[in-house]
Amino acid sequence: MFLQRVKLKVSDREIPYGIPSNMVLNNPESVFKAFGFLRKSVQEELYAIYLDEKLKVLGVYLVAKGSINCAYFEPADVIRPALLIGASKIITVHNHPTGDPTPSFTDKEMMKRLMDACSLVGLSLVDNFVIGESRYERY
Repeated sequence: MFLQRVKLKVSDREIPYGIPSNMVLNNPESVFKAFGFLRKSVQEELYAIYLDEKLKVLGVYLVAKGSINCAYFEPADVIRPALLIGASKIITVHNHPTGDPTPSFTDKEMMKRLMDACSLVGLSLVDNFVIGESRYERY
């Protein structure tokens, strides 16, 4: 079941929320534009964007959906799909329903854990974004 969900988003190029297949995310504004729908969410949602070496999108996966102030995940939840589809780079994007995109202490700790885990398996965690009401922050 897990592999099939990833496969549907990669092989069939059914990238969610209007993100075109073969989209290149080569600047922060393109990520903010593609994931602007998160500004209206009342729950935190964490997405992983899986990329090839040229930053072409291979797939997008909803890793976690949480409450108003957290979306819990384990590094394996992000890494497993990357390995299955042959991605070499990952970008994470999540929202803060409060509207303030300032990364929390927990955000920073979770991304450090994810970065350490990615480096162990040869993946590159390229960037992390928090989407707020009218702006984003990278950390």
